[in-house]
Amino acid sequence: MLDRQSSVPLYQQVKQWLKMEIREGTHFECERLSIPNGETVIELRRLRLADGAPMVLETAVLPFALCHSLIELP
Repeated sequence: MLDRQSSVPLYQQVKQWLKMEIREGTHFECERLSIPNGETVIELRRLRLADGAPMVLETAVLPFALCHSLIELP
């Protein structure tokens, strides 16, 4: 949340990465992403905190072919 007068956050916002996994997409995921069944996907999960309190748990599954350059692999 932002203070309408100053655009300064009213609380400390933190993003905590919980998971980054490259794996084979499930049938449902591939269907929803319009990619071939079993195609490689990246699953990202992060927790958003406000003043240390959990607010949102986000999970995203993205086609590996479209975003592999965003991920640093060991």
